[in-house]
Amino acid sequence: MKSILQFKKLLLLIVFATLAGLNANAQYCPSGATSTADEEIYAVTMNSITNAYSCTTIAPGPGSALNQYSNFTTLGNMWTFAPGATVNFNIQEDECDGPTYYAFGTAIWIDFNQNNSFADPGEKVFVENATLIGPRNVVNSFVIPSTAMTGQTRMRITVAEASSGTTLTECLSYGFGETEDYNILIQGPTGPTLPPIANFYAPDTVWINSPATLINTSSFQSRVFWNLPNENPLIAGYNRQAGYIDTAKYFNNFTYTFTSPGLKLVKLLAVNNLKRDSLRDSISKFIYVDTPSQKPKADFITFKRIMGITEEAPFIDLSTNGPTQWEWTIDPYCISCVTDPANGIANYFVKGNGIPGADAPNPRLAAFDAGVFKVCLRVWNLRGTDSICKTDYIKVVEGNYMCSGSGGFTSSKMEGFLYGINGPYQTYARSSWPSNCPGFTIAPCADSITLFVERIKMWPTDSIIIYNGPNNTSPILRTIGAGTSGQIPLTQTTFFG
Repeated sequence: MKSILQFKKLLLLIVFATLAGLNANAQYCPSGATSTADEEIYAVTMNSITNAYSCTTIAPGPGSALNQYSNFTTLGNMWTFAPGATVNFNIQEDECDGPTYYAFGTAIWIDFNQNNSFADPGEKVFVENATLIGPRNVVNSFVIPSTAMTGQTRMRITVAEASSGTTLTECLSYGFGETEDYNILIQGPTGPTLPPIANFYAPDTVWINSPATLINTSSFQSRVFWNLPNENPLIAGYNRQAGYIDTAKYFNNFTYTFTSPGLKLVKLLAVNNLKRDSLRDSISKFIYVDTPSQKPKADFITFKRIMGITEEAPFIDLSTNGPTQWEWTIDPYCISCVTDPANGIANYFVKGNGIPGADAPNPRLAAFDAGVFKVCLRVWNLRGTDSICKTDYIKVVEGNYMCSGSGGFTSSKMEGFLYGINGPYQTYARSSWPSNCPGFTIAPCADSITLFVERIKMWPTDSIIIYNGPNNTSPILRTIGAGTSGQIPLTQTTFFG
């Protein structure tokens, strides 16, 4: 949960309530580790939706055993997939007990024919053929067959030490690792019935050694695939997969840096979820790569100018004339380092790969230092350099997590952000509510409190409850979710005499 809080007086308590989901009745074969040591699944992300659990929290479903087997089927359908769709996933593995680390393998099964078994052909949708030492992220993709039955079904993920390939089976009992079970929804065609029309936008001329973004403008497509047929080899960091470039990464727009001048052929393939094998279209265009004739003109923008601590804001380089080098700075460098030298942390820029760095064209600013800051960008190409500074461009305010361990939090600040229990951009753990998280109290000295709930994705049975007072016996001001009329975005203002 993320909210913009404009705090203004007295006490406002916000709590999260959950109701148990329906328990799945399907009887699948058991699988799990016999030991609580070594490998665990920290988080699973599929199509940008993440389920994350802590080392000390048992999954809510029946049969769950801490760090051995996690049953998440009581949470409802964790993910929704369409027949024929490509599913991108990231499985984060680590060890709750720390080093020493060991080699493990990972596999995923889906019961496509809904017969309460993962043993049918094609239901082992992913497996690592060799074990590798962790901690590590297992990043890959699989395809939902066009013949998959629609409706709710079961998915199983296993991380098992010393097992891979054919030895990693759906009903495996193993020494170290973890198995997780989920309910998913295979949803029939709901997209457009028309065939896709492939198209994209690119400027007539792009600049050598300067990143160029090609924008997908196709119609009626479920996703697209890009290729540069005459670029052999591709520059470092780019790879072809089945004839197309980094299909898991560039499923919409495509960014590439050409290192030689001349006409370049670009090909785009658009496909549709409905009868994917037959509904497809492609287009090819030429773009010209040239050497810039003048120095760059610096400019940039971000659409998030007020941030909470621990948030990140994407910055976009708008410089013209083909810059090939970038340097981002923020001023003052660190306010809290002066006011609290022992604990102060500066704001810093992060590259697309998550590594700190201020030399990327489109970095993210990670916020850890409250205050108002000037942001500057200097750019170069072979013709010269240019810079621009924007004063009072970024404001960093207080950022609060809903709970941490046991007990609730209280803020007396006049402005700030409120996140779920796991922080901004992360999922909330339902098992933490309400026993380990009684709520968050807003208690500034002011005449009113305005709470703006910007964005939250909840299970249908979950709700946010806002009380006019310090605890859950206070009068209820608003309830959001669980079949109530409260809608998001939502603004709640309370005045006090």
